[in-house]
Amino acid sequence: MTENQIEKILDLYNFSEKTPVVFIRESSDNIVYSIGDKNKHILRISKRLPLNGVQFEFEATEHFSKAGVVTLPQWIKTKDGNFYASTPEIPTAVAFEFLEGVHAERTKENMPTVVQAEEAGKALAMLHNAGENFSSDSPRSRTIFSELERVITHKDIFISQFEGGKEFVSEVREAIVFAKGHSEPKGFIHNDYRVGNVFFQKENPEKLKGIIDFDWGCIGPLSKDFALGVVEWSFVSGASMPDEKVFDTFLNGYNLVATHKQIKGNDLYRWIWFSGLSDTATWLCDNINTPD
Repeated sequence: MTENQIEKILDLYNFSEKTPVVFIRESSDNIVYSIGDKNKHILRISKRLPLNGVQFEFEATEHFSKAGVVTLPQWIKTKDGNFYASTPEIPTAVAFEFLEGVHAERTKENMPTVVQAEEAGKALAMLHNAGENFSSDSPRSRTIFSELERVITHKDIFISQFEGGKEFVSEVREAIVFAKGHSEPKGFIHNDYRVGNVFFQKENPEKLKGIIDFDWGCIGPLSKDFALGVVEWSFVSGASMPDEKVFDTFLNGYNLVATHKQIKGNDLYRWIWFSGLSDTATWLCDNINTPD
């Protein structure tokens, strides 16, 4: 992305500061920058998310903001009042207010505190409660099956070029059958409820500040969303078991608030398996052209 292309997008907004432009991260979906210094904003440039998906996300965050359940970064509209900006070089870009805060730690040495885990569980439950009656004028094509279906699309490559590819494709099919065979309470799900997407206050790192990154949100089973959240908060990479205290505290915090309770048991473990397999599918499909 060139400076000139970004400048053209920024010219569509009434930002008091348009410099510095600082690169934050890039994924297969987006490129993210911070804009400004004293009055910061976030600019997110979509690489593949269709406009109806962006509109779905905008309507969802507006819904939650009106419900007043948790703090979300507000969308910044363009000079013309649009919720997105577009140029010939950049078809879809959106801007948000900058959310100041800190993340919970999640390493072998330092896991989220029980207070942070409980706060995170409660916040997810509030999203689920408020999202049960959410509907959009721009239905989203993304579902909980989208990443697994990418594997099926590329099954011949996985089977022929990846060690264990045949078994992987078989397990993906099993996961799809599992999820389609379950009748679960549904509603809006964040679908990416990780430690890095939840902010706590700088002055009080155990008080939740807000939630970001709703671009993977969709309508789906609440259990799938909870399963991803609880394992992401309690399970550090490289570990063979989750931190049981964090796991249970996240679960208890959620159930203190949630209309639909989660039960620790085989169904939840299967949804954790489903969520982890979906994440694996994303990573492998994004890197399918480099099978080594």
